[in-house]
Order: sequence, then structure tokens, then C-alpha cells
Amino acid sequence: MKRINLKGRDLLKMADFTTEEINHLINLGLEMKKNRDTPKAKKLTSKKPIVIMFQKTSTRTRCSFET
Repeated sequence: MKRINLKGRDLLKMADFTTEEINHLINLGLEMKKNRDTPKAKKLTSKKPIVIMFQKTSTRTRCSFET
């Protein structure tokens, strides 16, 4: 399996990433969600920014105000 390095890259639009990179991000997110309560995961994500993606702008606005 090819190592994918996305350090320093921003996800502003899907066209900036290859299919392989997008699949990697999705699989990484699923893996992190599955292991989110482990001490290793908590250490890796401590004081790190997270991403919340929304399909509809109305949901994004509502959630950003609630957060």
C-alpha cells in the first residue's frame, strides 16, 4: 500500500485531491471514529483541529452557532 502524506494540505475542494487521497481520508476518519475512546487516539487528537463537513449550508450555519 502506498503511503499518502497530506501534511500541510487543505481540503477546500474535492478537485484538489486524487481519488486515492480522498479514499484515504475517508478510511482514516472511519478508523479514528472506531478507535476514538482509546488512550492512543486521545493522545493523537489532543489539542488538534477537527473538521466538520456539511452538505447543506443551512446545517453548517446552525451547527457553527451552536458550537
